[in-house]
Amino acid sequence: MRNTNVRLPESVFDRLEALVAPVSSAPPLELQTLGQISRSDVLRLAILRGLADLEAEFGEQRRLPLGE
Repeated sequence: MRNTNVRLPESVFDRLEALVAPVSSAPPLELQTLGQISRSDVLRLAILRGLADLEAEFGEQRRLPLGE
């Protein structure tokens, strides 16, 4: 995995934090994490699902596996 820095409005952090507990109660398969779900895990899930939506909308033919 690679790291990146992204500036986000405070309201996005509030929304992510609000999703930690619900996501923790039924972790999706995309989150291959050991232990407790974090705000970063929820952000990672949002990015992965958002990318899938963009690929579907704009016809991206080459989709990478989720772990790459």
